[in-house]
Amino acid sequence: MAGAVMENAVVMEVVKTLDHRGERPRPRAADGTRLFRDLVGDRCDPGFVIHPGDVRLPPGPGARALPFGEL
Repeated sequence: MAGAVMENAVVMEVVKTLDHRGERPRPRAADGTRLFRDLVGDRCDPGFVIHPGDVRLPPGPGARALPFGEL
């Protein structure tokens, strides 16, 4: 069940990022991944925010931002 929830969270972050069309992810883009990590605790790794830009950024604690081209 946790895998399906995480997969859905990742897909929604991709959709939001592509919808905003920003070159750099906004810190709020990682809110869902941080909430998920708060709920599951140390049983999961930091979440990822996928964006259309070309830089790696940490949008905040417990999350990493990766360019779509690196997938």
